[in-house]
Amino acid sequence: MDKLAEINVKKYPTELMQKKLSSTLVRICIFFVYFQFLGVVPGLDLQPNAFVFMVLFLLFFFEGFSVNLSVLIILLASLLLISIRIIVFDKAWNLSYLSVYFSSILGYLFFWIIYPKSKIGLSTKVIIIVFFIYLVVGIVQFYQPGFMTWLVQRSTGDALTYSATGRGVRSLASEPAALGKVFSTLNVLFVLSLFIRGKVRRYELLLYSVVFFMATLLVSRSAYAIGIHLFLLLLLFFLFSKKSFFLIVLFSAVVIPFFLSWTPTTLDEVRSVHLFLSLWNNPEFLLNQGAMRRVMNIPISLNNLKYYGFLGSGNSAESFYTSLWTPFGSLNHQTASRNYGGFIEFLARFGVFSIPILILYCFVAFKILKIKVFFGGRFVRLGVYFLFSLVLLSLQDSSPALPMSIMLVVSIYKFRNSLGSVQVYSRAKSKDSK
Repeated sequence: MDKLAEINVKKYPTELMQKKLSSTLVRICIFFVYFQFLGVVPGLDLQPNAFVFMVLFLLFFFEGFSVNLSVLIILLASLLLISIRIIVFDKAWNLSYLSVYFSSILGYLFFWIIYPKSKIGLSTKVIIIVFFIYLVVGIVQFYQPGFMTWLVQRSTGDALTYSATGRGVRSLASEPAALGKVFSTLNVLFVLSLFIRGKVRRYELLLYSVVFFMATLLVSRSAYAIGIHLFLLLLLFFLFSKKSFFLIVLFSAVVIPFFLSWTPTTLDEVRSVHLFLSLWNNPEFLLNQGAMRRVMNIPISLNNLKYYGFLGSGNSAESFYTSLWTPFGSLNHQTASRNYGGFIEFLARFGVFSIPILILYCFVAFKILKIKVFFGGRFVRLGVYFLFSLVLLSLQDSSPALPMSIMLVVSIYKFRNSLGSVQVYSRAKSKDSK
């Protein structure tokens, strides 16, 4: 008996230390997920730091966590099939090419394991702190364009020209459009964190979302990012406060141009204003802009299969000139093996070999669409908001290995069952409870 007690005493500190080490590794991963562009590897916008620590976590602490066997099989099958597609059919490939898609699958496995057992990184406090850091650095860069640009492996010269050309700043992201996507993703994660907490104040939900959007509007100033964030904001208001929804529509139509002109440059020199005005004055002008190709990335990527076949484009050096229908006319463009990224890139590059990972993504999206929350005495289809967030922030563009996008997809799915009913607080009720 004494011997058994002695063994337990010795074992306990070891288990406690393992838990602390595991928690520390997860926290380091989450830090680099939120600050995904910070690093020292030259030539890369998206730095590998988060994935390096994910590998360490999976190597040393995988046994202490559980993962659905079906999901594990799908991820491993995807890894195997994509490897076969690359080895057998690609004439030329390199480490950079492989790492993007392998890292993406690794990211899904990592978040699938840690959520919902842990809520690290999904507290409102953490998200607000991250948002505040991006915001402050961005504001300072309007006055000191070189401020902290050395933390991001993107040309410092580019950073110095953004604000001067009316494009906004990049803060700790790779470019203004990427910064706008960071703000949009943080906004959606903040909404999720409020419902995970189980206590939601309507004004807090909507007011903070407006603040996140204003950061995209005033700091990022990317027309593409503003359009996406505005759509998600309007959808959120429509679901939770239809009266406020119409006020936000009016605000968007009248006040946004004013705020975009709040800059040393004139209104005509603000690039995002020029693009938005072109919607009414000269829509054909948009067809020659890179932002339009980014907007049409999903149909462009699907159209790729017509030229590269059901095996996907892989790492092919071939390119084709083609056109695509849009509401503004034909979009003439050069299609290549890689377009503007997003999760849709798996299908574009690997064709039928990407079917397992696409099935998993579609299954997750379908489950997320069904999310309903009981809020303010009625059921709200919050899943509609989350689904559009997934499509616009993970499927549409950017690297398929973008860890914040992967975190967004998995965290919403894994916490969906805890969002069914929340306590709704008003300011008056909060005062009475005190």
